Parts: sequence; C-alpha cells; structure tokens
Amino acid sequence: MGTNMKIIYEDNNVMKGPFTIATGGEALYVKIKCNNKPFFAWNSIPPGQVIACDFADAPIGTTNLATNAQLIAGITATPEQVLTYA
Repeated sequence: MGTNMKIIYEDNNVMKGPFTIATGGEALYVKIKCNNKPFFAWNSIPPGQVIACDFADAPIGTTNLATNAQLIAGITATPEQVLTYA
C-alpha cells in the first residue's frame, strides 16, 4: 500500500473529491466526512479531472472505524469502472 489513498464521496447528490488522505487515516476520514454517504477509496486513481462517479454499488460510511476499514478493504470496483473524466 502506498503512502496516500484517494477518497471520493457523494453528499446530497453532489460528488466530493477526490481527496488525498494519508494511509492509516482513511477510516477516520470516512467516519467524519462520509457517515451515511456512499464513498470509494483507492490507493491511486488515473490522472485527469474527475467529473463524475457512479456510486450505485458504493459502500456507505459509518461512525465505526473498524467497520469503515472493512468497507474500504472490501471495495472491488476499480476507478476505471466508476469514475468519469473530463
């Protein structure tokens, strides 16, 4: 795993991110920013301007750090499958 993760989430039908989060802090970030919201987290994403994300199969963040860590580890969608670039 690298030194950073990329997190993207949806808030009131608006895509937020991608944000760069230090590895190890992603579960806490999801707790703070993504509680009850769909999100994705990856070690990296392709370069370019992300303009949309398909959150249909995204996990939903919680206030529990262990649960969020499990959700992050269980993400199987790749950035190429769900992100749209300009």
